[in-house]
Amino acid sequence: MDLGMTRDEILEIARECGMWGQIEHHSSYVLFSELLQFTRRVQEWEREECAKVLEDFEQFGDTRDCIAAIRARGNE
Repeated sequence: MDLGMTRDEILEIARECGMWGQIEHHSSYVLFSELLQFTRRVQEWEREECAKVLEDFEQFGDTRDCIAAIRARGNE
């Protein structure tokens, strides 16, 4: 099971949101709009990962295992 975003995935989203210059130059200056866009993209990514968990458990019909798997993400 995938436990979370890789470093490369995080950096790719940061680039897409216009944050690469700040990361590359180790700057603490980030526009709120860039941060908001980055946060929304990470949320989209996590929703998609949760949907994949649901797809894995779809055949069983019992949601308890699925709920436990989603809550366990990143804790392994």
